[in-house]
Amino acid sequence: MMGGQNIMKTKYLIAALAFGAITFTSCSDFLDQKSESELSGENVYENEYFTSLRINNIYGLLTTDRTYSQDMSVTFGCNTDIECIDGTYKAGTYNAASYRGWGNYYGSSFATDTKSNAMWTEFYGIIEQCNLIIDGIQNSKAYQGGSKALKHYLGEAYTLRAMVYLDLIRLFGDVPMKLEKSLDDLSNAYVGKTDRDVLMDQLIADLQKVIDGNMLPWVGESGYTVEHVNMAYALGLQGQIALTRAGWAIREASKSGYETATDGNSDPRYPTQRPAQAERNKYYKLALDNFNKIILSGKHSMEGSFHDYWSIINLRQYSNESIFEIPMGLNKSGEIGYSIGIRLNQQTSTFGYTNSTGHMNLTAKLFYDYGKNDTRRMQTCGFYQIRSTAGANQTKSGTRKDNFIGNAPFGIPCGKWDPRMMSDEWLAINKNAEGKFGYGINFIKLRYPHVLLMYAEALNELTGDPDAVSYNGTTYAMSARKALLDIRERAYAGNTAEAQAYVNGITGKDNFFKAIVDENELELAGESVRKWDLIRWNLLHSKIMEMRTASINRQQTTPEGTTVIWDAKVAYNYLDAAKNIIDDSSWTWGENADNKSWNGTTYAELKATFGTVDADQTNNAKYYSSGLCGIDGGKGPAVKNLYLLPISNSAINASAGYLKNSYGY
Repeated sequence: MMGGQNIMKTKYLIAALAFGAITFTSCSDFLDQKSESELSGENVYENEYFTSLRINNIYGLLTTDRTYSQDMSVTFGCNTDIECIDGTYKAGTYNAASYRGWGNYYGSSFATDTKSNAMWTEFYGIIEQCNLIIDGIQNSKAYQGGSKALKHYLGEAYTLRAMVYLDLIRLFGDVPMKLEKSLDDLSNAYVGKTDRDVLMDQLIADLQKVIDGNMLPWVGESGYTVEHVNMAYALGLQGQIALTRAGWAIREASKSGYETATDGNSDPRYPTQRPAQAERNKYYKLALDNFNKIILSGKHSMEGSFHDYWSIINLRQYSNESIFEIPMGLNKSGEIGYSIGIRLNQQTSTFGYTNSTGHMNLTAKLFYDYGKNDTRRMQTCGFYQIRSTAGANQTKSGTRKDNFIGNAPFGIPCGKWDPRMMSDEWLAINKNAEGKFGYGINFIKLRYPHVLLMYAEALNELTGDPDAVSYNGTTYAMSARKALLDIRERAYAGNTAEAQAYVNGITGKDNFFKAIVDENELELAGESVRKWDLIRWNLLHSKIMEMRTASINRQQTTPEGTTVIWDAKVAYNYLDAAKNIIDDSSWTWGENADNKSWNGTTYAELKATFGTVDADQTNNAKYYSSGLCGIDGGKGPAVKNLYLLPISNSAINASAGYLKNSYGY
């Protein structure tokens, strides 16, 4: 047990995963290396090379499905107002013992699913490996003698451990905290569940040691790329933890001195609370200072266009817009592009093997929230799938045919990952594939526009003025308004006056915060980011309900002020005379209100060719995320605002009955 902490009487034996030490230099060869027999004993940490293998092993453990290849990168980013788990409403579907049920906040079955225990065990296995490395490096004579490389490896271990703990908190709430390696007799392997605020304060302190001790290089220094945690990510991660610490969270018990939510969505047994204002300001200031350092470093910036960035990501190349990406290996790991992205619905001679990218879809509300001139709209929302011109035989004999899939409100593929942008190396593999393989596209943990949004949020919160550039005697890199404008101007390339008019027209602290919430949606959709920000803002429930209402009404007002009917006014052009390839720039709505032909394509023609819109649209909306929000016209959830998952029964059983769930699980 850890002295001085209020630890519940629970126990959990931290599982240590076997070493499979791995080296990597880039996405393509990340998982190619084998274990070294010399990796045993204390001498490991006297040798920089052998220590590097231990560090690289951690990155390898981040690439499993139960960590960041699938679960954190795709599955548990659902559901929000804009990102949703696949599957339409049928009796029992949303309450299924599967990712569909969990995505709709029916968490009880997660405790009995084999994936649950695997996730818990693998995350704590990573933490145990980080503990071993931290202990080994700190006690090595080489580190104490001033080895720069070992100092960097120590910084990586601290930062990766903090990253994993933050994600455990996001998933489960209060979790066991263990910060030292397990002894051979396991006498220290049983630790209690720690209040998440205590744990986050510890993670902030650990990262402060990394930052103050200059333990990590910036990208481009000492051979570090965005595939290694680096100084910018340590600063950004600490900032994210600080904002989470200042934000709202459902609690196992009421905390004295904390504010309780008054929106009607706080459970009397498990209240949704946040710290008092003075304490929140402390964490906002920490976050602001960190994001400011990233901006002033000049090491990261946005690519020239939104499309440029996603082209680079699909090609598995480096961009300084990324701050840290978890590295995957082509033909070895990575669900991104396969489980999320443009759908390859049939095998074609153009692209080869199919994928399964309905795992996370986007909502129609998101599509209509984009302005017509926002270049992010059709890069993010892909209203089509790629099929074979040979028909339904699903052979490779047919060439590519882009098909409109209907304006289903919960079935829009995310176009950020698109086979048309992927590398020739990927294409060669996919053309010969007969089954699933790792696409090798990295999971982006943090990129520069998100830093700008969090910077703007913190500065606006502290000063109450979107145009302020100083706070408590410190002058910052830019105003909150300028940070937001930078993102908008890129999004509205060619229409910067429209972007400027929008941003400059936002008045007051509260309206500016709402604009940040909106921009978070438009910029980061599909990236498994928004859910965690909505939770700390206590907006998850209300934003989902806004989307459900719009879905039932089947209409929405666009940013241009046009009211559109979702399933009646969508049109586009083809690029070729054979009408196989859709022109992404040609999608439109609203102008053809009487359904007249728009450049040769009418909605009636689309509907006749590609099928009707979702016939069960209203039920989909009524039941969407019903484990969190209840069913329209029906019974509400047993526990309000319960977005957390239960701890697995296997973990509970392994603790001899001392570990137990809360929140009514």
